[in-house]
Amino acid sequence: MRMLPFITKYQIRKNLRARNASSQIIHGDLINSVAVFACLDSKHYKAAKSYAKQLRERGIRVVDLFVFVPNKKALESFQATLKDFPFCPSDFSFFGGFLSPELEHSLTSQYEVALDLTNGESLFADLVMSRVDAQLRAGFKRKDRLNFLDFMIDTNQSNFNDALSHLDKYLFNLNNNQHAA
Repeated sequence: MRMLPFITKYQIRKNLRARNASSQIIHGDLINSVAVFACLDSKHYKAAKSYAKQLRERGIRVVDLFVFVPNKKALESFQATLKDFPFCPSDFSFFGGFLSPELEHSLTSQYEVALDLTNGESLFADLVMSRVDAQLRAGFKRKDRLNFLDFMIDTNQSNFNDALSHLDKYLFNLNNNQHAA
């Protein structure tokens, strides 16, 4: 089933307005929970998955990877770990509601940071990200993402891994306690 884009975009704006009142200060060196968003059919998916693994290895307690999968067949063949939350278009109603109980349940966690590595490639990923309870939404700067993300970096890096490295550096040094003294 295909969602109606204009209704879905309205729902995204509504979700974002509802959470704007609860913005909080984030200390980069104290981040313990991150939700990473990626698209399986993106050329950057492997880098996003590798980055989520690196965050786990660095000691961040909760790192969940939300992966948009383009169709049900690809979803069935997707090999998810316990910290991966794959979803596909059939998990949504015509008006952008969630049909999947697993997807609805995955949104009960609270995160300090929701990291958008989709670059706006999927309206479905945007809808899920707008519903995630995160104190800060971060990603790469794009004009159409100005009202969607709280923290963006503008990078001229043509290499996605280099750009991701810069985003990581800025994000995890944000309001760092070592620099506050």
